[in-house]
Amino acid sequence: MPGSTGNAPWPRPLELTLRLGLGMAAALWLAHQYGTLVAEASLPLIGWTFSWMDDHFRLIGVDIAAEGADTAIRLRASLARPLVLGGQVLIPNPAGWARVTTTVGTLLQPFVILFGLLPAWPAKGLGDWGLRLFLLPFVALVLLLVNVPPTLLGYLWDMHVRDFEPGRFSPLLIWLNFLNGGGRLVLGLGGIALILSAGTLVTRTRRWLRPSRDSMTASSPFGLLE
Repeated sequence: MPGSTGNAPWPRPLELTLRLGLGMAAALWLAHQYGTLVAEASLPLIGWTFSWMDDHFRLIGVDIAAEGADTAIRLRASLARPLVLGGQVLIPNPAGWARVTTTVGTLLQPFVILFGLLPAWPAKGLGDWGLRLFLLPFVALVLLLVNVPPTLLGYLWDMHVRDFEPGRFSPLLIWLNFLNGGGRLVLGLGGIALILSAGTLVTRTRRWLRPSRDSMTASSPFGLLE
């Protein structure tokens, strides 16, 4: 017997498997067809977020480039102000710059999970689907911001830390290791949980704001509302 989530019944195992398979297949196809376009459209936001996150570095440029068999997001930056690492002071060199890259696939991983698995979750009706579609772009934007800019900035810091202060404690590098160790898949699942939690909150709020028939009847001494 299928279980339930809220008032929405769970699909039977065969139907659930079909939903998951079709959802993931569609998400992978979309990523393959339009992934590079999504990455290109995201470049201004990636560059702006990178510059906002850390003023030690000055952004020179960010673009899409071929890296072997992969398509990558490539970022170039230079040191913007003195940086102290391992007791040494690194002075900005106007002619110096560093390049870091990450594949377009790293940007798409959380999106594939989000867009592939969310349709398989039971919904109570068109209202649920409408809310999910409304929240989807905002959640996708959050996933982008906590994924790609920290990855590129983390690689840039890692280059300097390895050379001048190995073993330095850095929350940014811890986050980078988490992302590279499967964290992007966790981000996609977290995005699904966020959307579903918002839907549950909206449903409970509506129930709380809507007076029940029983309470209305009890409040009328003459039974006029019966």
